[in-house]
Amino acid sequence: MQTKRYIYIESLIWFLIALIALATHLGANYYIEDLFIDTSVYDEYYQDVNVDYKNSKDTNNLITIYMEGTYSDKEHGGFYDVNYIPNLTKLSEENITFSNTDKIVGGALNSSGCDLTSGGLIGTSIGIPLNGRVIVLGHRYSNAYNLFNGIDATGDILHNLGYYNEFICGTDAVFGSRKSYFSTHSYDNILGLFELVSSQYINNFNGINDHQLFEIAKQELQEVTSQNDKFNFTIMTLDTHFPGEYRCEYCGNTYGGSYGNVLTCVDNTVYNFIEWCKTQDW
Repeated sequence: MQTKRYIYIESLIWFLIALIALATHLGANYYIEDLFIDTSVYDEYYQDVNVDYKNSKDTNNLITIYMEGTYSDKEHGGFYDVNYIPNLTKLSEENITFSNTDKIVGGALNSSGCDLTSGGLIGTSIGIPLNGRVIVLGHRYSNAYNLFNGIDATGDILHNLGYYNEFICGTDAVFGSRKSYFSTHSYDNILGLFELVSSQYINNFNGINDHQLFEIAKQELQEVTSQNDKFNFTIMTLDTHFPGEYRCEYCGNTYGGSYGNVLTCVDNTVYNFIEWCKTQDW
């Protein structure tokens, strides 16, 4: 019995060592460390929104595209040997871009609470990470209908400037409390899978790939611009969500694995959409 006990203990020790090694390889140690880091950035730089709405005359329309995953090569600031987003890289080189490295596509340095989909949406539109404020319960949030209520987000500011706000995605807008968050912050219309079916853009509940989503977005924008002088239009992609990327009929077969082909496909879809936007008179 004593020998068996030693075997069990030794097996447990080796299991824990393997588990720690795997967690370290996946970067879990950095994630855990980030959760407990104190920062003074909000004490030093965060300011309450104070916009002079009456004197804000020089305004432009705003289109924001949230992409689930974009992967560049090491030369441009990514981690891969292949640049899976050549079109987005080209746009970055030709326009204003932000990078946390000296490379053109280094991307943002995520703070804890901004490295999940809902956290990214909130962090970039309100300036506050999704930390400690809510409790995740099955991908929904315990105070889902009150997410950061009382704090001005981008939608609130633009609403006060007379903008029409709309959000569109190819999945259930309720998932991750996206619908709750945007409706709380002055969005006039929120279109997810079920709303798009009701609007007869699609005729089934199987989901919408990114190519379809941007075609619908074009139609929505034509409708929005025909009725509103100023608009804020927000789009969220899905096909490159990891794991479980979606490979649509427009994806090529340049790379051996499915994921690289999906990344390049969405890169092309987004680029074509942006080029289409440039041809519009709004």
